Amino acid sequence: MWWIWACRSGTTLVDWRDDPVDTVTYPAPHDSSEPLHTAHSAAGHSGPACEPPLGIEVLFPVNVALPGDTVDLGRYADTPTWPTAPTEVEDGTAPLLFSDSPETVDTAGLLYGDTLSGPGRLYLYHASGGAPLRYAVVARGVGGPASVTVDASGVAGPSADYLYTGRMAALRWLQSLRTPAPWVVEAPEGTWVSLDPALDVRVASGRLLHGLWDVDVAGTAEVRFVAVADGADVLAEVDGLAALPRDVHDRGTFVPSDRTVRVPCLDTARASLRVRLADGVDDPFATGVDALTGAPEALAGNYGVKYTLDLSLASSDGRLLAVLLAPRGGAMAGAAQMSDGLFPGTVLDLPRDADDVRPGQAVLLGVWDAAVHDRASITWTPAGSSSLPVDVLLVAFRP
Repeated sequence: MWWIWACRSGTTLVDWRDDPVDTVTYPAPHDSSEPLHTAHSAAGHSGPACEPPLGIEVLFPVNVALPGDTVDLGRYADTPTWPTAPTEVEDGTAPLLFSDSPETVDTAGLLYGDTLSGPGRLYLYHASGGAPLRYAVVARGVGGPASVTVDASGVAGPSADYLYTGRMAALRWLQSLRTPAPWVVEAPEGTWVSLDPALDVRVASGRLLHGLWDVDVAGTAEVRFVAVADGADVLAEVDGLAALPRDVHDRGTFVPSDRTVRVPCLDTARASLRVRLADGVDDPFATGVDALTGAPEALAGNYGVKYTLDLSLASSDGRLLAVLLAPRGGAMAGAAQMSDGLFPGTVLDLPRDADDVRPGQAVLLGVWDAAVHDRASITWTPAGSSSLPVDVLLVAFRP
């Protein structure tokens, strides 16, 4: 029998629909000593050689916790004081086309655009600020026809609950990666086509529409993120749309869209450690350029970057390893894909027992026995509207 305290958040329960009846407001308390990245919102780098430091001994009394449950960290809540695990980082080369500026859209216009050949990820995160709008991601062939394969997608909204919308888009995208059902869109040269009809919805003022798509382009395609008036013919209006000015949020084409973080050796005999993600310091932000202005950019929070955490496990003292995700910037929710351990590998809704998880808490991702599984893999992305950074807690405990 193992131990971890589980507790239920006291925040208002959300109406689990894409268009909730009531808006839920999420306050964002944060650790003032650390950066707060909310909403929107690369070269590879590697850590030291594999020699795990001595961690700290922690105890969470846990036989009631299941993957996805909220856990009270109690006197261990100051996770930046935990020793860090050595890591090796490998970045992919596929780009992330990211559209979140202006985040609140008051009029029809071009939100972002760039060309793409080969694999990449598309990311749209916009709310209507005035009259109802419709949003679209469109493509056309450049220098000849292009064929766009959409390998995975996650669309959520429109909703006035931004944290919920970010959470559901991440969950649906990870589920799509787990059980792919790709589709192909043919993009003739010079003729605009829509990449996902799921976006064809009316987005009223104050409501957010959010989506992620993994695509692979045969040939070269120009991709644009656009907003048009409700009732307008999107494809007929694309060429006449002027680029909208940026606000404080991010837009651009960034690399990497995928990052693998390896912890090359963990031994539970060395006690408990942590790995910091999405802080821009220990874990650098993706970099790139705003293709509409030519300005260099950095993607604060690494929203839309797919993280794969690869753990090599050992247990010379016979203890188990629990992995938890602990927010440091404020309220967080989202999803993660787990490999098999003491619980079956699955896509988790995080947290499954509350609206969000906050500093002083963590969410249990899984438990592994190194005698059975000497490796563990976790796939996660910073969900839209969640606060960052986060600490991944690698907790050794005795069953």
